[in-house]
Amino acid sequence: MSIKEHSPGPKTEILIVEDSRTQAEQLRYLLEQHHFKITVATNGKQALSLLSEYKPALVISDIIMPEMNGYELCKSIKTDFGDEGIPVILLTSLEDVEDVLEGLACGADSFITKPYSEDYILAVINQILANLDIYKGERKRIDVEIVFAGKNRFISAEQQQILTLLLSLYEAAVHKNKELTQTQEKLRLLNENLEGLVEQRTAMLTKEIKERKRAQDALLLKNFVFDASIAANSIADLNGVITEANEAFLRVWGYPSKDEVVGKPLAHFINDPNEGVAIVTALNSTGQWEGDYIAKRKDGSTFNAHG
Repeated sequence: MSIKEHSPGPKTEILIVEDSRTQAEQLRYLLEQHHFKITVATNGKQALSLLSEYKPALVISDIIMPEMNGYELCKSIKTDFGDEGIPVILLTSLEDVEDVLEGLACGADSFITKPYSEDYILAVINQILANLDIYKGERKRIDVEIVFAGKNRFISAEQQQILTLLLSLYEAAVHKNKELTQTQEKLRLLNENLEGLVEQRTAMLTKEIKERKRAQDALLLKNFVFDASIAANSIADLNGVITEANEAFLRVWGYPSKDEVVGKPLAHFINDPNEGVAIVTALNSTGQWEGDYIAKRKDGSTFNAHG
């Protein structure tokens, strides 16, 4: 669509016909930011009443409304106020070719598809307002009968209207295609980002699994060396309670089962309890202890040990 820029003044009035208060206020706010004077009607009958009192430069109407839809309103405007040359823009989803035929039949001058961008709706409005003289002048009508979806339709429309509708449909298609392209690009970038995150997470999980496997292997090796050692070895916690003992320890101290050793204090296996307390105290304070002591077996016999 070739756009001739229109410079709206403070008195350039547009009538918005929209039963959704939210959408009406959004459109009002947008257009008022560009210096249009906006009046809002919530239905077709109210819009016709307003048009009998003042003549806006343009009417923008939703199609689906109670009492009187946008097509009926447009037809009434073209019939009752035709001499005023007030152009009508219909807001629609354009999901069906029937919309175009209905638009031609009722005399609509352009379509704006929902959802619309700010730049797009301003371009359509400026184009129509910049050519108001065409809408107010004498225009040649074309009468044509067509067959669509098995139905005969008689269309009576003006050349300018047909051209404007065709251009608006083309521009709407281009606009939708651009939006689709942008959406596809966003999806592509999101997909790439997701793939990157998946690869990063996979690498982290792989590294974590490898590190866990190395830790498990190291623990298994340590346990194997600990259990297989010919030296009697035991492990105690900070409270001096044995948490682990190897086979050599059980054999030397005369315990047939590890369950009889684990959970008992280290001092239990030393003949002199005071000496056992001293050894545990030294281990807790310095982390190590080395020396000779007299150990006590399960049967009460003793032997010299070195730790």
